[in-house]
Amino acid sequence: SDAVTAFRRNRSTGALTQLRGAGGCVADRLAKGCATGRALGGADVVAVSPDGENVYVGAFTADAVAILDRNPSTGALTQPADATGCVVATPLAGCATGLALDAPEGLAVSGDGANVYVASASSSAVLSFARDASSGALTQAADGSGCIVQSPLAGCTTGTQIGGANAVAVSGDDVYVTTLLSKSLASFTRDEATGLLTQKSGTSACAIYVLAVGCSLVREFRAPEGVAVSPDGASVYATAFASGAI
Repeated sequence: SDAVTAFRRNRSTGALTQLRGAGGCVADRLAKGCATGRALGGADVVAVSPDGENVYVGAFTADAVAILDRNPSTGALTQPADATGCVVATPLAGCATGLALDAPEGLAVSGDGANVYVASASSSAVLSFARDASSGALTQAADGSGCIVQSPLAGCTTGTQIGGANAVAVSGDDVYVTTLLSKSLASFTRDEATGLLTQKSGTSACAIYVLAVGCSLVREFRAPEGVAVSPDGASVYATAFASGAI
C-alpha cells in the first residue's frame, strides 16, 4: 500500500483501532481517508523516537527514509511539507538527499533520541543520521562518517562483511546490524557525543556463518534478518531466516 498506518492502542487489552481521519494513515499516493505523503514507496520498517514526537519509516522501493510528526495526544501522523519530511537516495522535490540509501530495511533510533541508524540492503551500508530534537529532521554527514559501506563509495567509509545490511539494534554505545548476504552480525561502536559509528576491530567486528578473516564464527546463521538487544544490555538475539534459527 506504500503507506504507514496509525492505530490507537487500548492500554488494558492491547486491542488496536485505526485512527479516523487523515492522521490515521499517510500514503505515497492519493488514497481515500489518508493523507498523501512522499517517499513511502514500499514502506518497510518503522521506529518511533523516544520522546514520542516523530515516526521514521524506511521505504524499500523508494530508497528513502520518511520523517513524520506524531501528535503525542492522539498518535496521528503528518509529514512536513518541506525537505525535513524525507531523505532519498535519488533527488526528489521536497526531500533531502542522502548517501548509500538503496533499499533501506533496518532502522532504529538511539535511546537518547539524538540519532537514527539505517541499514540499506542494496547499498550494503549502515548509515548514521543526526536527529534534530525540536523538528525531528535528519542530517547525514558526507565526509565519510555518515555511512559505512561494503564496497568503496565516495563520501562513505568501507566496512567489513556488511553485504545486504538488514536490521539494526542500538544499545547505548553499541550498534548491531544483521547482514543478509554476508551472513554475519556486524558490530559497531557508537560515539555517544556525536552518534557516529566505527566498526569494532579484530574478530569483534563481525560474527559470521562461514569463517572469514576479521570475524568470529557463529553457527546456523544463514540469511540473518532480525536483531534485538535485551533491556539490560547483557544479550543480543538474532534470527536467521534460511537457518530457521535464533
